[in-house]
Amino acid sequence: AERLRYEFPEHEEEKRIAAAALPALLNMNTARVMMPCIGWFFAAILKPLIEKEVGHFPILFVNGTQGSGKTTMLRDGLWPLLGVSRSRDPFSVTDTAFATIRNLACTDSIPIMFDEYKPGDMTTAHLDRIHRFIRRVYGGEIEVRGRADLSIEKYRLASPMVIAGESRPEGDPAILERILSVTPEKTSLTQARQDAFADLVKSEHWKLAGPIVMHLLGLDFEKVWAEAKVTTDELLARVDQKQRVPIRCYDNMRCMILGLMAFESYAAGIGIELPEMNYVEAFSDVMSAVLEGDDGMVKDAFDHFLESISTLAHLGLLESGKHFGIGENGRVFLHLAACHQVYLIERKKSGQPDGTNGTRA
Repeated sequence: AERLRYEFPEHEEEKRIAAAALPALLNMNTARVMMPCIGWFFAAILKPLIEKEVGHFPILFVNGTQGSGKTTMLRDGLWPLLGVSRSRDPFSVTDTAFATIRNLACTDSIPIMFDEYKPGDMTTAHLDRIHRFIRRVYGGEIEVRGRADLSIEKYRLASPMVIAGESRPEGDPAILERILSVTPEKTSLTQARQDAFADLVKSEHWKLAGPIVMHLLGLDFEKVWAEAKVTTDELLARVDQKQRVPIRCYDNMRCMILGLMAFESYAAGIGIELPEMNYVEAFSDVMSAVLEGDDGMVKDAFDHFLESISTLAHLGLLESGKHFGIGENGRVFLHLAACHQVYLIERKKSGQPDGTNGTRA
């Protein structure tokens, strides 16, 4: 609570700030970066209502190389629009388990931002812990902690969660289906976009937090939620993904579209004309970041195993007639135990764990 600040400027001042801030917000990076982030942040305030409808809410994952502007965009651009402006230091993904639990249980609609997700710099324990939290926060699970007097305390992990880092989780379909993945690039930060960010900060955009939250709470949620479904279905048809999207990914995209519609309705309500928003570009980019499989599905552990042993065969570490064979019509047959053994040896050499959970899995 000590981070939050809500003010309610007079209508003319609000309109003056919004006229400078909202277009600048859209222009501070590419549409495929800004639109998903804006949509997610505006939907976050409505998270409790969305959870009642579908039982979950996506995690926003913003990954990019150092200098791509991801932390600045989230911390100084978007977080203040929902009230986090007195103190904007993000939390760390390597905080203790209890500190993370407290943070993820302190709100159910104001985003909690975690920074510095770098698997290469994290211990296995820290990495596994943050991945568990991603899975559990998605559905708002309950964490139970024991006290010294043998009583228990319950924490509902309900905070909308946004994570920034130089990479994103790979090879775990359970996590990929729970995230909206956005990848800003250093080369996109042109002088014009840096100027747009400077204009945003200069506009004192944090003063819009009160009016924005009031607008979001005043929406006819059922109506907007239904409209978001229609728009999501239309976009799926346009990007040729209809009927091939996991239900979690579909719901995640619907949340993003809901937030974008709320953003546009706020601007329209105070008479602000926004730059044209390319829904198709943003939508297809976020979808393709998660749906990696040939059938529009998230790749599972076996998909990644096949890719790995294909590489091993190319390097001559798997032999035809010994580890695999080619049958009629070009069908490939694997001696699974032998392939898996070589896979484990090579993974161990490079310091990587077994990503398959064993041959039975």
